[in-house]
Amino acid sequence: MRRLVLLLVGMLPVLLASCTVTWSMAATESGGNAVLHLPTCTTRSVADVRVVDEATFEPVWEIAAAEPVKGIRDFVVGESLPGFDVVVPLTAELAEGTKYYAEIRFGDSPGPLADVSFTTGDLSSDSWWFDGHVGTQESFESAAQDSGLCGNSDFSFKSIFWTKFGLGCAVVLLALVGLVGWWFFRRRRARVGGHA
Repeated sequence: MRRLVLLLVGMLPVLLASCTVTWSMAATESGGNAVLHLPTCTTRSVADVRVVDEATFEPVWEIAAAEPVKGIRDFVVGESLPGFDVVVPLTAELAEGTKYYAEIRFGDSPGPLADVSFTTGDLSSDSWWFDGHVGTQESFESAAQDSGLCGNSDFSFKSIFWTKFGLGCAVVLLALVGLVGWWFFRRRRARVGGHA
């Protein structure tokens, strides 16, 4: 038991490093293309945009900037933008029924990123897909107001533990803390019992 606890404590830095804060971005469809959107309030400079096939983790499209670019909030999947180089060209249309994961990394990487998972069937020209559901541009913009994308606190307790990846991270860390606490409490009781 002691070895297990020591192993888990030793893994704590790795677990903390895996607690990546993510911010929401939205996806829509325009002219048959998927479009990724950051909120209009964003203060971040974009360094990299990529879309991967969730089943294979293979990138299907990626663009990267030599120097992070500020002020661009909309990215048409498959198209380049001034200041960006195409790292992985889109060689075929996004397949129907395939789950894709898109992420935007910012100039202050390593750090939080914006992401969205979608299928082409989730996307529409008159609605916005974000956080696993359909909404309006207004609801997306409103949800983004309290995030680091809009210049608010980036690494608060709430932002780390209650984002979509942070929740899983919180469960792992709470389980670790509980196990370590149980082990120390058990040892203490054994010592007190031994002295009685």
